[in-house]
Amino acid sequence: MVPPLLSGTKLGRFTSTLQFYSILVAVKAVEYAGTSDRAAVAEAARSGHFEVDTFLGHLKFNKDGNANVVPYYVQVQEGGKLIPVE
Repeated sequence: MVPPLLSGTKLGRFTSTLQFYSILVAVKAVEYAGTSDRAAVAEAARSGHFEVDTFLGHLKFNKDGNANVVPYYVQVQEGGKLIPVE
């Protein structure tokens, strides 16, 4: 859920995109496993063969469950000044 302070802001839309991205990968992992059983999904995702194409790029998960994810850094500015987000 996007905090109310960020709802409707550029940062709020960005965090919503990342949340959707996470859900998309989870759904693809369930489809790959052929079941919604948590242990089976985790095992399938950590098989070393789980790959998924997303709107942020192609992901391939290794046997540790880690993916080749490119980190995203976000900075909120107004009038050229950094605005702290708590």
